[in-house]
Amino acid sequence: MSMLKVVLKSHALIRMAERRITRENVERVLSSQVETIDVRFGRKAAFGNVNGRDLLVVYQARNGDIEVITTSWIDKDGLRKYGFTRI
Repeated sequence: MSMLKVVLKSHALIRMAERRITRENVERVLSSQVETIDVRFGRKAAFGNVNGRDLLVVYQARNGDIEVITTSWIDKDGLRKYGFTRI
């Protein structure tokens, strides 16, 4: 995924600012996710570990790019609720 362009949608930018998540954090998860699952509306959710914390990234592929819809820090219970199994 590292070859694709990452586009941060406006909602993602707002949430990133609120949650102190950087573009580098998001790109790290997208390039080395622990697990990726299908979620609603044809989107995908990935999570990975950033500095000892789990980061969730919801995205979709569009026109050869990765559009990040939203992102948040998440705990193990939250990952299970999303449907992740490789926790």
